[in-house]
Amino acid sequence: MKNLFSAVGFIMLIFLCILSAATTGCSGKREESSIQKAEPASSAQKEGTARPASSDPAVTDISDNVNFRSAKVVSPANETIEDLDRMVAPVLKKYFGDARLVGQTIEPSTRPDGEVILETLQYSAKRWFGPEDAKPLHTAFRDALFRPSPRLGSEPTKSNKYLMMSFFNKSSLKSYSLVVHMTVPDQTILIQSFRLGSKYDQFR
Repeated sequence: MKNLFSAVGFIMLIFLCILSAATTGCSGKREESSIQKAEPASSAQKEGTARPASSDPAVTDISDNVNFRSAKVVSPANETIEDLDRMVAPVLKKYFGDARLVGQTIEPSTRPDGEVILETLQYSAKRWFGPEDAKPLHTAFRDALFRPSPRLGSEPTKSNKYLMMSFFNKSSLKSYSLVVHMTVPDQTILIQSFRLGSKYDQFR
């Protein structure tokens, strides 16, 4: 009888070992399955951190001048403004992608040094500009047959706040002594037409 109990005990021990091994195997498979399912969730989280697209369809590039979109175009007030606009606007539009005449002054003004500004045209450019645009824009004007004048020299001047350059040009209507004055903080482009015959326009 004692031998019988021993045999039954041995059989039960073997059965428990087999059961324990089977349970451990199933648990391992469940853990492995859980890890595999977690990987797609991690990918989805990564996709969620991507930078969203701009909600403003009018902004197509980070270099766009936001003021340009709201700038209102004005019509030339007289024949001279129209003549200057025909001369200057194509250069600005080609260089900046687009430009708009947004202001004009037709009354002459005299500076403290006696220089007379006859007309002023104000433009808004589509692309944001900075000091780095001084040289290439100067070249763009020269390529359009604007001749550098001695008023500001043969090269543009620039700082972090402004760009300036001066040119001679003429049309079938008249000749001009022009200064391009660009203010970086407010993105303003002024084209100033000076009275001819100034000492500043004389080559030395």
